[in-house]
Amino acid sequence: MDTKNISIVGTGLIGSSIALGLRGKFNGIVGYDKNPRTLDYAVKSGIIDFNVSMENIYYYSDIIIVSVPVDIALILIPDILSNSKKDAIVIDVSSTKIAICDALKNHSKRGNFIAAHPMAGAEVGGPQNADENLLKGRTVIVCQPELSSAVALEQAMYVFKTLGMSIELMDAETHDSLVAMVSHLPQVVSYGIAKTIGVAASNDQWRTIAASGFDSSTRLAKSPADVWMPILLQNKNHINRYLQLFIQELERLISLLNTDNVDGIAQFI
Repeated sequence: MDTKNISIVGTGLIGSSIALGLRGKFNGIVGYDKNPRTLDYAVKSGIIDFNVSMENIYYYSDIIIVSVPVDIALILIPDILSNSKKDAIVIDVSSTKIAICDALKNHSKRGNFIAAHPMAGAEVGGPQNADENLLKGRTVIVCQPELSSAVALEQAMYVFKTLGMSIELMDAETHDSLVAMVSHLPQVVSYGIAKTIGVAASNDQWRTIAASGFDSSTRLAKSPADVWMPILLQNKNHINRYLQLFIQELERLISLLNTDNVDGIAQFI
C-alpha cells in the first residue's frame, strides 16, 4: 500500500468513484465538500475515511484530487495550490481545460498541478451513485504535461493506473474542442430533444408509447444544470461551432424530406 495521503475535494459522483477506486491502495483518503449532506453520505458509506476542513487538507495531503464544477475549480484550485504542502500535487478532473490551464499558467507552483479529465460519468450524480469501477477501462486525458513536474506526473500516472485507466496526453485547446464534439454536443442535443417534447406535447399520452429509443436519446437530459451550465459557458466557442454544424445537418434533412429525396435521405441515414 502506498503511504501517501489522498484528499478528495468534491465528493460527488466522480470524486467519490475515484475514492472508491483507490480504497486500500493509499495510506488514507479524506474528503471535503461544501454540501454537508453529500459529505456526510461519503463518510457514513465508507467512501472516504473522514471529512476534514480545507485547512486540514492543506496540512494532511500528499495528493489532492479536485472534482468540482468547472467554475468553482477556477476559484478553488489556485488557492489550493498556494496553500498546500510544498510537495503536494493537485489533480483537477473537471471537463474543460483551457480556462483552468490559463488561470494557472503563471502560478509559482504550476509544476505541482495536473490538468486531467477522466472520460467517464453518468447522468445521475452524487456519492450515492458512485462506483469503484466507473473509471476502470476508461481514458484519462492529461493536458499540458510539459508544465507539470516529473514527480507530479509520475504520481498522477500512478493514481490513474491504479484506477485502471489508460492515459492520453493532449494540449488544452485540442481537448476542449474534442470533448465539445463527443461529450458536450450529445449532452446539449439530449436537452434539446427533451425540451422539444415538452414544448410540442399537449398532454402526457406520449409517455405511453415512448420506448427505448426515446430513453436512450434523452438519458443525458437528466444531468443537473449546476454541473452543465458552467461547462457550456466555459467551452461555448467550441460547442457553438459543433452546434452550427449539427443545425446545418438537420436543415439538410428537412430539405431532403420536403423534396422527397429518397436517395439523399438514405445517404443521410
